[in-house]
Amino acid sequence: MKRLLNSLPIGTMGRQLVQGGLLGLIVRVLAILAGFTSSIVLARVMGPAEYGVYAFVFAIIAILALPVQMGLPTLIIRETARACANEDWPLLRGMWSWSGRVIIASSLLMLGAVLAWLSIHGDSVSSHRVSAFLWGLPLLPLLAFAEARGAALLGLGRIFQGQFPDQVLHPMLLALFAGSAAWLFSIQITAKTALSLSVLAAFSAFVLGAAFLMRARPKDLRETKHGRMEHRQWMKAIVPLSIIVGLQVITGNTSLVVLGFFRADSEVAIYRVALSISSIATFGLITSYTVIQPYIVRLNAANNQRSLQFIASAGALAALAVTVPVLGIYIFSGKYLLDFLYGSGFVAAYSPLIVLTLGAALHAIFGMGGGLLTMTGNERYVLRASVLTAGLNVLLNLFLTPTYGAMGAATATAIALVAGQMLAYYMAKNLLGIDGSPLYIISAALTSRAEKNSTGNTFD
Repeated sequence: MKRLLNSLPIGTMGRQLVQGGLLGLIVRVLAILAGFTSSIVLARVMGPAEYGVYAFVFAIIAILALPVQMGLPTLIIRETARACANEDWPLLRGMWSWSGRVIIASSLLMLGAVLAWLSIHGDSVSSHRVSAFLWGLPLLPLLAFAEARGAALLGLGRIFQGQFPDQVLHPMLLALFAGSAAWLFSIQITAKTALSLSVLAAFSAFVLGAAFLMRARPKDLRETKHGRMEHRQWMKAIVPLSIIVGLQVITGNTSLVVLGFFRADSEVAIYRVALSISSIATFGLITSYTVIQPYIVRLNAANNQRSLQFIASAGALAALAVTVPVLGIYIFSGKYLLDFLYGSGFVAAYSPLIVLTLGAALHAIFGMGGGLLTMTGNERYVLRASVLTAGLNVLLNLFLTPTYGAMGAATATAIALVAGQMLAYYMAKNLLGIDGSPLYIISAALTSRAEKNSTGNTFD
């Protein structure tokens, strides 16, 4: 065991990893609780039909936000970590300023395009959905700026501040606003109402996040008056990153959109509930990657393969250790949880929930491949895996969802995600020589134990 622990970065970086891991775990647990609370409150005050409209419209907005956000969050994390490591404050100021300008320009273009399309084709769409969609439009720039600000904080190593406003405060405020309006003031919560309340919650969370970033700025950055922009390099990097992020968002929302076109709004709501609850199974992988991604950049720059291998495999093992117990709980108690939390009308989400959670477990087995490739500047390889995932997801959804509904959507999504993760794992292993799965550290531990038994040594 000592042989394994010796490969972990020591000193300041080791303490930062431990601290970051704890903070990442805390904020992720809070985010799951907040997301659960929000989905439960909305489902209960809106009912399956209205909640289905809300889920469908929100999925459309998430897809439309792609050209606004582009691949900026990932680029901001990477360039912020690189600039801080090199103490290149003009570059950091230039990166933040450039990303803000890109978001403003792309937001205006997208809002104009959407309004123009609605003025021409709006009559062909349900007026109820159009009304809800218009109330949710301000989320396009709000979510883009929130993602950029959170990415800057994560690049600075501020794990909690980078995630709390959007992942915890936003859904909690939405639940508070919707629950108060329905239960205290007897206001009927429709999809339009929920989306307008979501805009208010997003704005409130953004204000807090902006205050976090103002306080977290390095002292030397505050004293730097002029920024330096690397337009060509950033544009070159942002194209594949944008496509990757876009394909990921498409993968995450394809099932909801296809369900919205071919099935009833109530079935969209059932699948959205299954998707929300299954997110618990992925929080280990997301937390681990969020914590270690700045260190992947630094260790790769220092050519420290040993430490890079350790943190990648250890992070994947932590993710798997969370996912498997969650799958067991859902198998044996999933129906009871759905009935207790959401009501009898959502018990039908049980089978899609099991399929999605099983897919998350298989996803964790193949670990950190995509993250390793992205943070080491090999995003073009992640693009291949993302194309496979999104393409397979769209095809399977079009084939399965119209006939099998929410169960078909869950099956399509799970198969596509696992296939893409497998490809990313093998590309990272072949290109970087890093095994991003938990299997490496398990194998190393077994080897160490076998060596101890053969030599008669004891661990100290």
